[in-house]
Amino acid sequence: MATSDDRPSPYDCADCGAKNATHIMSIRKIVCAACYEKQPSKCDFCNVYITKAWEYPTSPFYLPGGQGTIKNPIVNSITAWLACWHCSELIEEKNWKQLVVESIAIIAQRRLLNRQQERRLFETIYSTFVAFDKHRNGARKLWKKGE
Repeated sequence: MATSDDRPSPYDCADCGAKNATHIMSIRKIVCAACYEKQPSKCDFCNVYITKAWEYPTSPFYLPGGQGTIKNPIVNSITAWLACWHCSELIEEKNWKQLVVESIAIIAQRRLLNRQQERRLFETIYSTFVAFDKHRNGARKLWKKGE
């Protein structure tokens, strides 16, 4: 019978099981640096594939309205966020509403959403981006995969 000590911690790599994983691939997937390098990188705001972007340092924070427990909350951010050139401009302008609208438009291209789903998604994404802004702890800097 497995005990709680046998289960991987929320910070173990989801792909290989390595300890102290620090790279967020999605809300529920954290990977180690080696597995991260194998993955295509995406903008954390609009989800488009990138090879060059802006990196925004943040302090750790939890997903607003996320599910989980006190002992095991769902972590949204434990590392810097990446933004494509377009999203970075909206971030620098603090134009969160437009950034959310454009993010939802990209999501809607991939699957059909009704108005109620769009409204809920808008609220979730908006509160996440506001939390990102609150936890930013430095200026953006250029990022290139592998550097």
